Amino acid sequence: MDRRQLEFRNLDDAVQDARRLLQSGYQQAGNWNLSQVLGHCTDWLSFPLDGYPRPMFPINWLLWMAKITVGGGMRKKILRDRAFKPGSPTMPVTVKSTDPNQDAIAVEQFERMVERFKRHRGPVHGSPLFGKMTYEEHADLQVIHLQHHLSFLVPKSVR
Repeated sequence: MDRRQLEFRNLDDAVQDARRLLQSGYQQAGNWNLSQVLGHCTDWLSFPLDGYPRPMFPINWLLWMAKITVGGGMRKKILRDRAFKPGSPTMPVTVKSTDPNQDAIAVEQFERMVERFKRHRGPVHGSPLFGKMTYEEHADLQVIHLQHHLSFLVPKSVR
């Protein structure tokens, strides 16, 4: 099964898509179900607000090296192309092992985190890979991240 092409304008578009997937059911074009995708993305929405997990050595060192050498260029490319590369590594702590029977709970938690993220007016934490960013850059990367992951879930009504 092929991935969907998604173009979210904002976080609310992602919330609508998650609700639609929950309501219609979905097929997986990748390895993660809706609970796993939303659990992962909910974590990543919280990191700019609450701080990023501290990876263990040598990952922390590798991230620091990437941040000071290629991180800024990677961020610009993602923002320009509006896409993450499929198969890119992620922090293992954000890879969820979730029962698909928990999809409704995952959608609810995701919706709450999106609302919290949208209301946030304080400082934001820098990314361990991309460095310091504005709130707007974080928000744009979140939308692109959600497009990436939700594209692997295809609503059953679209087949």
